[in-house]
Amino acid sequence: MRQFFKYIRILLSYILGLILSLLYRIRPAKRLCPSANHPQLIVSVTSYGRRVAKVLRYPLLSILHQTRRPDRIVVWLDNDHFSDENIPSYLRRMISEYGIEVKYCEDLKSYKKLVPSLREFPEDIIVTIDDDQVYDRHTLEKLWNMHMEHPESIICPIAHVPVFESGNLKPYFTWKLNVKHSDSRILFPVGAFGVLYPPHSLFSDAADSSLFTSLSPHADDVWFWFMGLMNHRRVFMTGNWTCRPIDLAYQLIHRDDSLMKQNLLNNRNDVQIEAVLEHYGVAPNQTALEGLLDGTHVDLFS
Repeated sequence: MRQFFKYIRILLSYILGLILSLLYRIRPAKRLCPSANHPQLIVSVTSYGRRVAKVLRYPLLSILHQTRRPDRIVVWLDNDHFSDENIPSYLRRMISEYGIEVKYCEDLKSYKKLVPSLREFPEDIIVTIDDDQVYDRHTLEKLWNMHMEHPESIICPIAHVPVFESGNLKPYFTWKLNVKHSDSRILFPVGAFGVLYPPHSLFSDAADSSLFTSLSPHADDVWFWFMGLMNHRRVFMTGNWTCRPIDLAYQLIHRDDSLMKQNLLNNRNDVQIEAVLEHYGVAPNQTALEGLLDGTHVDLFS
C-alpha cells in the first residue's frame, strides 16, 4: 500500500509539472537584467540529445519566472553535437528575447551543468538545475535567503542523509533519501532540486576532468558532495520541494538506460563513493567525514 501511494505521489507531481510547464509557457517573461554587483547569481544547466529540443525550454522558462531573478542563465551544450547553427529555434528566441546564454564545451556528460561554469565564473554564485524539471517560482529566492544566513555554505532544498552503523558508512540504498530537515552534519545535496554553490566552496580538484571521469564518471552528485566536504563546507537545506518532473513518461519507457537506475539499483553510487574516498585516503566512517568538515585529522586508509 505504501508503494502504491508513492507511485500516486509521483504521478501527481508529474501532472503538476506538466501544468506548470503550460503556465510558464503562456505567461510573458521579462528579459534578464544582470546587476553590476559581484558576485553575480548565475543559473547553470546542461542538456543533451532529444531533451534539448523537447524538454529544456520548460526549466528555463521556470527560472525566468522566479521571484528572485538570476543575473544570468547559462546553458552548456557539448560542442560535438551542437553549435549556433543547429540549436532549436526556441533557444535562439530565448537568447535574443530573454538574454539567456548558450555556450559550448567538451562533452563532460552530466558534469557540464557545473564544471564549465566553475571554470568560467570562479568568483560568482552558481546554482545548478536539471533539464527535466520545472521549478517553483520561489526556488531561487529561498536558496538566496538561506545563502544570506550561511554565505560560505552549500545550499540545497532537499538532501540525502548518509546512514552510519557503528560509525561506518552504510550502502547508499539504506540512506535517508529526499529529506527536508535533519540534524546530521553530513548532508548529500540532491542535484535535481537545485544546488547553490558560493564562490570557491568546492575543493580545488572539483573541475579536474581527469579525476572525476575516472573516479566518479556516472555520479556527479557524489563528486560535488565530496568536493564540498574536502573544502570543509557545510550543507544547509531550505526544506522545500522545489521542482516537478516533466519528462517522466519518456524516462519510464526508457528506464533501462536511466542514470538513476544505473546508480541506485546497480550500486554504482557505492562503487564511486568508495573510489573517491580511497583516492583521497579518507576512511568510510563518520569520524573521518566529519573530520573533513572540521578541517581536522581524519582516519586514512593504510
